[in-house]
Amino acid sequence: MKKIRYIKLKSKPELEISVSNGDVGVRVICLVDTGCTKTLISNRLSNSINPQLSENKSIISTIHGETKSNMYILFLVFDNHPKSIRIETASHDDLKGYDAILGMDIINEGVLIIDKGEVSFNIDYLK
Repeated sequence: MKKIRYIKLKSKPELEISVSNGDVGVRVICLVDTGCTKTLISNRLSNSINPQLSENKSIISTIHGETKSNMYILFLVFDNHPKSIRIETASHDDLKGYDAILGMDIINEGVLIIDKGEVSFNIDYLK
C-alpha cells in the first residue's frame, strides 16, 4: 500500500505584482486567495496611488460582516508579462497586512500553479 504524503506550504501563496493608476505605480506583495471573488486593494494603497473612481459600488462580505466600498480602475502587471490587465476593484481596511488580495476574477484569467510552496501565475494573452 502506497503512503500519501501531505506537504504543508511553508508560507501563504503570495505574488509580487505592480499596481498602477495608469501613471503612478508601486510594487506590492499580494495574497493569492481562491476564496475571494473579486480582487481587493488596501485603503492605504488606494490613498497612495489615487486611482480613478469608477461609477460602480461594491459590497465586501467577510466573516466579520459586510461593508460598502467605492470601486476603482487599476492596472496590474505580473512578472514576465509586458502587458497590464485593467481591473475594477474595491478597497478595504483589513487585508491582514497585504496591500492587495488577488481574487478569482483575475485567477480565472490565467494558470495558477502552487508547487512545493512556490507560486507561479501566467496569463497567456498578456505575454
